[in-house]
Amino acid sequence: MRIVIGYRALIALIATLIITFTRPDLAALALAVFAGFGFLHAIGSVVLGFTRKVQNRTVAVLPQAAVTLVASTVALLAIQTGSDFQIATLRTTVIAYLLLTATFEFYMAWLGNFKNVEAREHTIAASLATLFALIYLALNPEPLNAAGFLGAYFALSAVHQAVWAASPTKAD
Repeated sequence: MRIVIGYRALIALIATLIITFTRPDLAALALAVFAGFGFLHAIGSVVLGFTRKVQNRTVAVLPQAAVTLVASTVALLAIQTGSDFQIATLRTTVIAYLLLTATFEFYMAWLGNFKNVEAREHTIAASLATLFALIYLALNPEPLNAAGFLGAYFALSAVHQAVWAASPTKAD
């Protein structure tokens, strides 16, 4: 599972760098970055999850990967639309993705009874996704704001997942 988490951290870092070092004043750019992140995240997580025999939790990657693929496809399809529809699609897609991701992360924490190290890390990831979903709900619908907060989510997620992947496995 640590390799999957490390891979997710790398993909989030790449998305962060793209948003940070480009001019994210267009919703189309944020949609493209989100779509690319989602496709790489979902496909890579499934491939790594099934090639690395990881207890019984490998199958738990599938629902999250499916949600990520659907959200990425919606984001990719919305790039060709008008700017108002792009920002509405970006907000809606990111909020749905974050809330569903938080649900899956809380479920994984619940499987660990919220007690072991992995369960606590899943709880942190779920809390982070929930916090950014609430920020997106309260956000002024401007492309720069939406892209900036998406980049902030990717940055915090990348740091958390990198620390999680690099931490000792028997830290209890």
